[in-house]
Amino acid sequence: FNGEPKLAAYTMRNLFEGDWRVFLVEDETSCQPGNKFRAEVFVFNPYLRTIPPELAVDWRIVRGSRTLADGVLAAPKNTRERAIPVGTVEWTIPEGAAGMYTLHTELIDSRGDLLHANQTHFGAGEVVVPGVLFLSAKRGGTAVEALVELDNRRLQVYADPGLIIPLPEGMYRLNVWFDHQQRELEVEITSGQATRTTVEFE
Repeated sequence: FNGEPKLAAYTMRNLFEGDWRVFLVEDETSCQPGNKFRAEVFVFNPYLRTIPPELAVDWRIVRGSRTLADGVLAAPKNTRERAIPVGTVEWTIPEGAAGMYTLHTELIDSRGDLLHANQTHFGAGEVVVPGVLFLSAKRGGTAVEALVELDNRRLQVYADPGLIIPLPEGMYRLNVWFDHQQRELEVEITSGQATRTTVEFE
């Protein structure tokens, strides 16, 4: 009603954006320490193209600014299916873990270029309320699409609704790119609050 951006809006936009896409199907998003978090990883191929060589999904489990586990899943070659399974991510949640964790994935080509990024968030143990970052990029007052790097994670910033991402409380350094221009900034995320930031480009 008020035109406010929502995490669901970003999630839906991300599912429908891009030639090649990566999507995740997790078993559970409320997990217990000592148990396993598990998610199946798929490449979505809406135009039924032949899989390019060396297409892969880089994945990592992160908590705030820390990477706790990572790996690479290679996409199968010479297939033209619409939904292509590339593997499963499993991670044993440490005893005593508490708060929000993220499985971050990047679909990359043979040159390492980012084709699509996606992530899913899951809680472990005691509930700790995250904050939310609302990031937009503008040139001359008009919203534009950009790319942000957050603690070695790359994510798309859409013109609408921007980038909306839950994050554990803390300080974060961001690098934002648009049309060969780069901006660096630092943002503070507070539990249970929204942090809104707009990056201006020339």
